[in-house]
Amino acid sequence: MFFRGINIGQIDGYQLADSGIDITLYAHVKAQYRHLVNQSSQFWDASGIKLDVGLFSGAQFEAQSLETILAGGIAIATRDVTNDTNRLSANDRKPLQHNMLPEWSRMATSAR
Repeated sequence: MFFRGINIGQIDGYQLADSGIDITLYAHVKAQYRHLVNQSSQFWDASGIKLDVGLFSGAQFEAQSLETILAGGIAIATRDVTNDTNRLSANDRKPLQHNMLPEWSRMATSAR
């Protein structure tokens, strides 16, 4: 799991729902980075490379960090500073989005 390209945690396991449609990922964030993740955090699949090639525009390459590309991963952006009212608990669930939305790149969480 990556916050601004820095590895802050990992996926520890997964489980397929009885319906066969949903997958639950079990993750943890390293203690020193827990203040960076809360209810306002967005999570998306950052395991791939996006390459757009156009006849007139040439090629555009987009990726997370090299470590993300090589290892695959989940990227995180957080809007609000973590406090007692928005802190995540062990049983909280957050959806994993397919792509990063443009407004997430403007999220600027300050440290603690």
